[in-house]
Order: sequence, then structure tokens, then C-alpha cells
Amino acid sequence: MKLELTIPTSLDEIPLMHYQKFMEVSKNSNDDEFTAQKMIQIFCGIELKEVVKIAFNDMVDLVNHFNKLFSEIPKLSLIHI
Repeated sequence: MKLELTIPTSLDEIPLMHYQKFMEVSKNSNDDEFTAQKMIQIFCGIELKEVVKIAFNDMVDLVNHFNKLFSEIPKLSLIHI
């Protein structure tokens, strides 16, 4: 079975509420595998039952991708009113 994911490629594509939701999950969990699954669920917008079908190597790649995104320093932009 193929699963198509929409994977954010920049921080601009991740809503703040998704980031906050993930931070709450990661703060309350000591299980790295569960936290990784929730990361993919939240940021890719799929159900957890679909996440568990993803191959381990692909999960590792996705987690590394998101960790890289969050290690980048975001560009600040001014909004003119």
C-alpha cells in the first residue's frame, strides 16, 4: 500500500498550533518512538494508524528532516501596517 505524504520543506509551512501541539506531546512522553510517530502525524497531517505503517528507515529520515528544519534559525520579516 502506498501512502502519500505532504512533507513541509520549511518552517513557514508548519502552523504554530501544530508546533505547540507537538511540543506538548514531546514534553509529556518518555517514549522516543511514540514521539517520532506523533511528530510525523502532526506535521504531515495523517492519522497515527497510517504512521505506524511507514517503514522504520523512512520514519528515521522524516524525523531527521523535521529536526533539521527546527534547528534552522528562522528569518524574521516585518509586517507593514
